[in-house]
Amino acid sequence: MYIMKMKIQIVKKDYIVGCLFFIKKMRGERMERTEVSSSNIESIGYDESKEILEIEFKRGNIYQYKGVPDNIFQNLLRAGSHGKYFNVHIKDKYPTIKIN
Repeated sequence: MYIMKMKIQIVKKDYIVGCLFFIKKMRGERMERTEVSSSNIESIGYDESKEILEIEFKRGNIYQYKGVPDNIFQNLLRAGSHGKYFNVHIKDKYPTIKIN
C-alpha cells in the first residue's frame, strides 16, 4: 500500500514538474504551425528538440503536449482524419497544457 501511494505521488510530482517545464519554456515563444484541413484542428506545430506538439483548434484554443515522439507528429500530419488520429493517439496520452 505504501509503495503504491509513493508511486502515485512520484507520478503526480513528475506531471507537475513537466507542466511547469512547459510554461517556463514556451511562455512568450511562438511555435511555427502548419495549417491543416480538418473540421476541428486549425494548425499543428512541433518542436523536435523538446518533443512538444502544439495544436490550435478551430475554436481558437491552443494546447501543447509534452513528450510526443516525432513519428506521432508525422503520422498526425499525414492522417486522413487529423481529428480521429488526435483522439486515438494523442488526446489524454501526454501531459497537456492550454496555453491561451
